[in-house]
Amino acid sequence: MPASEFAFDGQLARRVQQLEQKLRELLSGRRLEDASIGARGLRVIGGAITIDGGELKLVSKDGVTVAYWGDVAFGTQSRGWRFAFDTGSSAFLLGGDTGRQTWALYDNAGNYVMTNDGETGHGLGRPYLNYRLVPSFEAQSFGEGNGSLWPSTANTTATKVMQGINPVWHPRVSIGVSTTTIGGGSATWRLDIGGVTAATSAGGLTQVVPVPGWGSAITPGSSQGFDLYLHCSGGATRARIQCDRLFGLQS
Repeated sequence: MPASEFAFDGQLARRVQQLEQKLRELLSGRRLEDASIGARGLRVIGGAITIDGGELKLVSKDGVTVAYWGDVAFGTQSRGWRFAFDTGSSAFLLGGDTGRQTWALYDNAGNYVMTNDGETGHGLGRPYLNYRLVPSFEAQSFGEGNGSLWPSTANTTATKVMQGINPVWHPRVSIGVSTTTIGGGSATWRLDIGGVTAATSAGGLTQVVPVPGWGSAITPGSSQGFDLYLHCSGGATRARIQCDRLFGLQS
């Protein structure tokens, strides 16, 4: 056999070996440690891009990270994502405790616009929404002057004096009431939500209470009755009440 044929056979064998090596690398999913993609970009056909423990960033021409996928902190860190304004401040993110993640929308000054309630996993965290109450059919006005238009009762048993039907979006409620009496004693009141007592006291105060049955009997957005009951106690001959605060709160 001529020498030229031996040389040709050797080149062919080496070429086959090189192709076999490249094929093994492709089939074994060899890790790409560092790469740059040119102007024609990257196209994925029928597959997926998986980020396993790393991160993916979209950076503006000014060097600001405006989109990010990876470890995101919201109190603590977990896998999530973050979108930012061109100033770098957060616009929309998902992060926090695993199993209790929070998503949050921000304005450009870093204030919350809207969040979920990550602690309970149900409903809204922000914004806080007001609940509406109006005087009930049983409520009475009495006398003239200060306090005469406040809902009142002379009963010594619980009487509904204010009521409202409201969609519930938060796991807690902040309620504030003021009371007066005639004849001394106390004005004793209670707030029922969905027919279950959420708060009760004697006299005026402000308190934060959980919504009974939140996430089970009461789910986010469900309409529930808010009923404020009042009665005279401790010798009072008439009790008056005014509710000046009633809104939802996050956990």
